[in-house]
Amino acid sequence: MQKKNPRFTYQVYFSKDDGLIAQKELEEDIPRTIGCLFRTSQPDDKIGNFMDENSSSFLSNFPKTPPRSKLLTDEEFDAYVENFKKNGFRGGLNYYKTSHTNWLEEENLPTLIQNDALMITAGQDKILTPNMTLGMEKLVPKLKRAHIEEASHWVQHEQTDLLNTILLDWLNSLQLTSKL
Repeated sequence: MQKKNPRFTYQVYFSKDDGLIAQKELEEDIPRTIGCLFRTSQPDDKIGNFMDENSSSFLSNFPKTPPRSKLLTDEEFDAYVENFKKNGFRGGLNYYKTSHTNWLEEENLPTLIQNDALMITAGQDKILTPNMTLGMEKLVPKLKRAHIEEASHWVQHEQTDLLNTILLDWLNSLQLTSKL
């Protein structure tokens, strides 16, 4: 997957040495880590490039002291920093270290998902690009789509009201039935 899509190099890095290498890097300077990760889709908020196959580490392409992004208020930024200082990054990194196990567990699941589903894509997401979802309707026949062009990976922060409107409209459109 990394060879096909170099933007996923970070996933290999996050699982290397049981995730301990990435954990050490991310926890070394938590305000810097949060400052590098949480950026808007606006060009003036771009401060570096995410990891690729030539990077020495996850944050190596970012400045040591990143300027503050407009994405988070001071209060939100401080809450993220305090939470990660308290709990670290280990929990989130566990997802990547178990990717092989997850693949094996999911290998024989049904190929069709018959449930109602909503896919919201973000036009400025450089990791999970909207074109990666093309063809999902073949696997999820009841898929409904929405797209927010002016949002990045952090669509819930950048376009909170629009995202919530889309979610509520979709939830309200579902015909709920009870099974006894």
